Amino acid sequence: MVFLVKKARRAATEIKKFEKRDLAQ
Repeated sequence: MVFLVKKARRAATEIKKFEKRDLAQ
């Protein structure tokens, strides 16, 4: 269960990075 939360959190940060990069372009 805990590792699922970590995975979800990492996915959220990856998406945020992606969005920031998209806005920067």
